[in-house]
Amino acid sequence: MSFEALLPLEMAVQRPTLTQEPTGAPKRVWATVSGYSAVPCRLEAFSSTERLLAGREGNVELWHLYYGPDYALQPYDRIIVDDTTYEVEGPPKAMYDSAGIHHYEADVIRRT
Repeated sequence: MSFEALLPLEMAVQRPTLTQEPTGAPKRVWATVSGYSAVPCRLEAFSSTERLLAGREGNVELWHLYYGPDYALQPYDRIIVDDTTYEVEGPPKAMYDSAGIHHYEADVIRRT
């Protein structure tokens, strides 16, 4: 079975740019990265924790993301899979085989 056959989902990758509010406060604006609107991927749930988020209790879910070597995600990117948004936590890790980079893995979080 090929690695691509193990990637049943598709993700869109969004990257932030910083702009300013009229008050001068920084604001992130998200846009889909060109060529990254249907990236094959796999998500596996890892853990879930209740935390206080913005003054209210919320749930933070940690997931592992797997995707092919042709895409370069960055920390702070967002991915959208089936209308659900996840945030990339830290730099993705390259996984190697004898031919070079086989695929990438990244930790992503979902806040609810």
